Amino acid sequence: MSDTGHYLVRMSSNGVSGGVEVSRPLAMALAVFFSIAIYNAIELNIIIFLNFKRRGGTYFWSLMAASWGIIIYSPSLFLKFFQIIKINELAVTGIIIGWYAMVMGQGFVLWSRLHLVCRNERKIRLVLYMIIASFFLFQVPTTIVAYGANSANPDPWIRPYQIMEKIQLTGFTIQEATISVVYIFETKKILSPASNIKQKRTREVMRHLIYVNIFVILMDLTLLALEYANRYDIQTAYKGLVYSIKLKLEFSILNQLLYVTRADSDHDGIANSGRGNIYPLTSYHKNTTTVTSNITSNIKSGYSTHAGANDGFNKLADENHLESLGGVLKTTEVTIEHDVIQTDIDKEQVRMTLRERDSTKSGRASSPSSSELPINEIEEGRF
Repeated sequence: MSDTGHYLVRMSSNGVSGGVEVSRPLAMALAVFFSIAIYNAIELNIIIFLNFKRRGGTYFWSLMAASWGIIIYSPSLFLKFFQIIKINELAVTGIIIGWYAMVMGQGFVLWSRLHLVCRNERKIRLVLYMIIASFFLFQVPTTIVAYGANSANPDPWIRPYQIMEKIQLTGFTIQEATISVVYIFETKKILSPASNIKQKRTREVMRHLIYVNIFVILMDLTLLALEYANRYDIQTAYKGLVYSIKLKLEFSILNQLLYVTRADSDHDGIANSGRGNIYPLTSYHKNTTTVTSNITSNIKSGYSTHAGANDGFNKLADENHLESLGGVLKTTEVTIEHDVIQTDIDKEQVRMTLRERDSTKSGRASSPSSSELPINEIEEGRF
């Protein structure tokens, strides 16, 4: 015990070169940071393998890289700080590998889901270029001075490492803040009053996405504050914990975002609600859009037809298949100019068509079909 009553873990320095010299309570706090970070990463790995049906793609491998980066980074830093491994170069190698995977993986996790809220391909590419450039601008130089600061002659390298540590941490904070701002900005556009009315669940997920990205920025700022306060030991131990929390939050909210965007797309298009078939709007022209669709309506009661818009379905209804279902094939041409839908349908002709169809229902129930188009709806423009 020291004269001041604090237990000290006697090491060579504050962790830049070799181990750390901290009080016993702080040493225990550092150990807690390491432990929670590793626990979060292992738990996330279990969740990934239990929930991913297809284990592939940028998102999956980015999650794996980021989570395993934490699992490698935190124990390696623990071994170096408390000098459990006396060979500093070996511990630094583990720290560097884990740091690469943890930081770059985090960036690619965010980038791989950005297309869910952002339709600007140029903006998405710029984010990718920024992530790749950060590796060469921040991680490569930091690696060089880190090995130098933990070499047999560390003194010339300690100050450059301390400077480079501030630069790289500031750079990565700006990078993640930029990606978070893009998410927030694009999400607010989706939630704007001028946009289409969204389902309640979709709007909730979008709001949570904004809150999560604000929280992520705040956590990055706490790391930056610790670094500029020259608390390298706390900052580096706390970093693994911060990245594990960010990864769990983003994994959860981005998966919800994927779910609701898929759910929204299922409501677009021209759908036969009775059979769940979806047909696209086609035949697009320069200034005027002519929409031609083949829609089957089952004659039995309880089936109806809805019109909408969807770019994601390219499969048109097969005419022979429609006839085999015993339904009535109707072709409707709708002209759309700007945001106004104009129908060039002769109401009297519609009445005659409906009467002729009813006369062909041999052996069928005479009750009105819900698939018929009420004339009042055509007059009101809801068709």
